[in-house]
This record gives sequence, C-alpha cells and structure tokens, in this order.
Amino acid sequence: MAILVLLIAAGFIAACGNRQAQQPSYGTAEPGDVIKLPPVWTPTSVINPEESPVVTDLELWDACPGAPLSQIRAGIIAMVASDIDLTVQVRDIAGWQGSQVVGMLQPGEMVQIIEGPVCWDQLVWWRVRSVLNDTSGWTVEGNEFSNWLIPAP
Repeated sequence: MAILVLLIAAGFIAACGNRQAQQPSYGTAEPGDVIKLPPVWTPTSVINPEESPVVTDLELWDACPGAPLSQIRAGIIAMVASDIDLTVQVRDIAGWQGSQVVGMLQPGEMVQIIEGPVCWDQLVWWRVRSVLNDTSGWTVEGNEFSNWLIPAP
C-alpha cells in the first residue's frame, strides 16, 4: 500500500513539474483607444514621477475628431503648463454639462494621466490625479489656442 501511495505521489509531482506557469495576457493600447478602469478604483501606491513613464517622443496624434492634436497618453506623468497664468479645473466627469468642479491644478503642477482620452465638445479630456495632493478627476488637455496639459519634462 505504501508503495502505491509513493508511486501516485511521484507521478503527481512529475506531472506538476512539467507544467508551465501561465503568464497573464496584456493588450496594447493604440492612440485613440479609451482605457476603462473598474467602476471603483482606489489607488494603492504613491505616485513617483521619477519611476513613471516619460514621453520622449512628443509625436502629436489625433485623439478626438475635430479637437486639437494631442501629445498626452494614458499612463504618463504630465504637468500643467507653467507659461500660462491660470488654474486648470478638475471635474468629476468628462464634459461641461452635469459635471462639478472637484479641484484645481496650478501651473507647473504634476499629474498622472490615469484614463482617457474622452472626446467631448471637440476637446480631449483626460482623467488625472495630482502628484501633489491626490486631487483626481477629468480635465481638458487644451484648446485650439493653447495646450495647458503637457508631458512632464
């Protein structure tokens, strides 16, 4: 009986040893894709701009039809342009109608781009989270005259 148990155990161990661990499959995002997060999303780590991706290729792309070209991508660290003299509104949802202002971003303030783009009123909207104070919500990249959300240097 003990020999039978040993033989079964040895066969089980040998079968398990030959199995490859399955790696998760990750898709790739293309310009214009909207990346959706689960309905309830709670960040679990502190943003460190030095460890986040930095855009080195500032290629402009058509994120939204009729909107100014974009230089932002989801997942990067961006900043409010420091050459403008205005604060940037952060809203609870993308778009002007039905949205509420939940915070303000100051010139030079760094943000993580966590979702988007969303096209609304021929503008490119990004879901952002401030590196400085955790303010999060949706903001516009810019308009036809100026971009006030730009990739961080």
